[in-house]
Amino acid sequence: MDISDDKIKMLFVSLDYFPKGIEKRLIRLAIDEYKYAMLM
Repeated sequence: MDISDDKIKMLFVSLDYFPKGIEKRLIRLAIDEYKYAMLM
């Protein structure tokens, strides 16, 4: 995950983990823990 300028700019997830919903959990982590709410 690339976070800069208050934006999540990139999020790479292996296809092995994609069907498990890890991308949603990583975005939620960025919003909740790092206070980043903007997606580019």
